[in-house]
Amino acid sequence: MSVSLNATFEDMIGTQVDHVFTASKPYTALCNEPTANDVTLTECSTTPGGSSAIFNLNSAESAINGGSGITYTYYNSSNVNITSSASNYTGTHNEQIRVVVSNGVCTKEAYITLHVNPTPATPIIYVSPATCTKNGTATITNYNS
Repeated sequence: MSVSLNATFEDMIGTQVDHVFTASKPYTALCNEPTANDVTLTECSTTPGGSSAIFNLNSAESAINGGSGITYTYYNSSNVNITSSASNYTGTHNEQIRVVVSNGVCTKEAYITLHVNPTPATPIIYVSPATCTKNGTATITNYNS
């Protein structure tokens, strides 16, 4: 395997000099990859029984990496960059968000799995007035003990 690096330098008198450095031996690029842990976020659906919810993807950053000097870029399942809407992202149940974690030199990928708990329907309570008899007893018909 051969690797070439093209570089332009200025020599001592200010003239630009082009150089090509070629390495024909195997080499190892040194890079401290950032930590990138997969995370699951859970929210309640935006409508009763629904399968979508609003997520703050940024809230997962401390669990993904938690370090300083780290940048996060978010991509939806269609590989569209959604970083600008990461704090207010409408996602669906089991959707996977790809997160590119960068320390400025190296990158690593993690995934956020979105879990949507369906919001239950609002119960309907029927109110029936209590009935009263002459002997002082009352009957309530919409009560389960």
